[in-house]
Amino acid sequence: MEIEVTIIMPSYNRYPLNQLSLYALEKQNFDLSKMEVILIDDASTDQTPKIKEYRPPYHFQYIRNSTNVGVAASRNIGLRHAR
Repeated sequence: MEIEVTIIMPSYNRYPLNQLSLYALEKQNFDLSKMEVILIDDASTDQTPKIKEYRPPYHFQYIRNSTNVGVAASRNIGLRHAR
């Protein structure tokens, strides 16, 4: 199935908010098979790496930066991985 919507989520130390946002996306009135979410962890020091184990009903990619590159560079990384 073709992806129609890509959501790019750059993040730094926002574990609980990211988790809630990802759960909320599961409740959307949209065909989840046509949606992808790319979370870019910008070298967080909190529990954000736990999100890589998350298995939602939509296409999900977790990307972790080895160093903090900032929000704009993280968005660009997400854009390069988008379908």
